[in-house]
Amino acid sequence: RRLKPLNDLFSMAECCLMADTVQFFLDRGIPFCPRSAVNDVLASITNTHISGDFHKLVAQEPEKYFEEKPHLKQVLDGMKAAGKRLI
Repeated sequence: RRLKPLNDLFSMAECCLMADTVQFFLDRGIPFCPRSAVNDVLASITNTHISGDFHKLVAQEPEKYFEEKPHLKQVLDGMKAAGKRLI
């Protein structure tokens, strides 16, 4: 099987979660199948996104999950004024 490309910021979070999971098993001497660990982590991420549970959690306390970016409004307003389609 081929490796999954890790080429964007979302992939970076997936990679860190996989690494933390593997390290958890190694630190405790727990035998595991690397392929199964990766498949389980990716399935958990997918299921969390599909269910909408994570989005609901973040929407309840956005300040807990996002850092304030003072210039973001200006950037988004500029994109909108330029005719860019935003969410």
